[in-house]
Amino acid sequence: MKVYNLDKRLLDLIFLALPPNFTLADLGNPNFIDHDASLVHDDSFFQVEPFKVNTTLVDELLSSATVSGDHGSRVLTKHSVARFRRRRELESARENPEFSMSALASFVANGEAAFVLQGLGDFNSATISVEHARSFLVDERIPTDFQPSKTPITITSVLLAIAELKLRAWLG
Repeated sequence: MKVYNLDKRLLDLIFLALPPNFTLADLGNPNFIDHDASLVHDDSFFQVEPFKVNTTLVDELLSSATVSGDHGSRVLTKHSVARFRRRRELESARENPEFSMSALASFVANGEAAFVLQGLGDFNSATISVEHARSFLVDERIPTDFQPSKTPITITSVLLAIAELKLRAWLG
């Protein structure tokens, strides 16, 4: 995972959580990696295709971006992602009769959100441009101008980011 500069210990932990034998189809099983209240996917209760991106959700997420810098570029921040993460949990709990958000699912969901900011975005500012977010989340492509973090993404950095996202979501 050199593309994203993930620390080996973080990768070991991720792979430790996987069963010894699994297929890509297993990734779509509810509450394995797929979980309710995803940032960009419908809950499994409503899904026909588990990996299909809900472009309405993406547009709503990206609309929460803030203007950053002198050039007026728009970025997702820890605050905007945390608020959207919380909003998705509340919506799913209200609309999905089979809503489930175990501690593990919450950890995975917030870990994914942290990875969007740290691994796909700018590690130091914990932001991602709207353009890069759309490329990764909708087009499922690495942007041509993508630069991986110079700082390795570690278990500690991910755990701290998860804690901060949860706190920001809780505080509103």
